[in-house]
Amino acid sequence: MEMTEKKSFGVAFVLWFCLGALGAHRIYIQEKVHYLFWFWLVGWLVVWVDIFLLKSMIDKENEKAEINRKIKAL
Repeated sequence: MEMTEKKSFGVAFVLWFCLGALGAHRIYIQEKVHYLFWFWLVGWLVVWVDIFLLKSMIDKENEKAEINRKIKAL
């Protein structure tokens, strides 16, 4: 019979919070590499989607700042 140590939710949470994009929490709980690959791939896809949305997000925030500036000038 193989003995495995109990995993701590706290440790897994800290790993997820700090290194979640790298799948550190899944490595800690000994998740299969296959799932890590897909988790990593989806994470990078989100990053690439953000690159295409970045210009419109910046424009939107700049418009809000301009409106706030005009309101304060009144």
